[in-house]
Amino acid sequence: MPKIENVDMTNRSIKEPSEIDHILWWFAAGNKEILKDSVNSRFNYKIVGLAVMVTWIFATFSWFFYASTIFSGILPKLLMGGFMGYAILTIDRTLVAGKFTITGFIARLILATLIGAFVGEAWILFIYKDDINRQIPLITETKVLQQRNKIDSTYSVPKKEFQILISTVDNETKKKYEEVEDLRKNTFKKWMLAEALA
Repeated sequence: MPKIENVDMTNRSIKEPSEIDHILWWFAAGNKEILKDSVNSRFNYKIVGLAVMVTWIFATFSWFFYASTIFSGILPKLLMGGFMGYAILTIDRTLVAGKFTITGFIARLILATLIGAFVGEAWILFIYKDDINRQIPLITETKVLQQRNKIDSTYSVPKKEFQILISTVDNETKKKYEEVEDLRKNTFKKWMLAEALA
């Protein structure tokens, strides 16, 4: 069996952290003074910082995209994306800074669900925009026909009654005109006959 030599762990050189390490530690809400001396925790905080940074980038772009479905100018989109990204980053850093608890886990899960809920609707509308634009005229036409049928069925009985009344009045008016015309012709004939005899 090979002999294992005792290695002095106190004399190992600790690699200086890079600027990227400092940035990732900041995202993970880590104390860089403590992490400089703790080699074991550095990697863990880098992974957590990377996860928080990716969440922040995703939230910022997602809210920017969501804002683009509401606003037309670039400034409101940037403001909304930046503000909501910063808010989510702050909440996420606060949750990561504390000990792992079920409450913190549930809070992060709710945060992720809210991001997905707000942004998911905008993505669905964006993805299916062409289908929606094709369906709008069909739905509108169907609704117009339904409304027209509803109005026709509501007023069909009074409409028939008015049509009968109008037809009756038209017939009576036609008869009166015929009577007046016959009377005029008879009067004209009598007048012509009286002129011829005189």
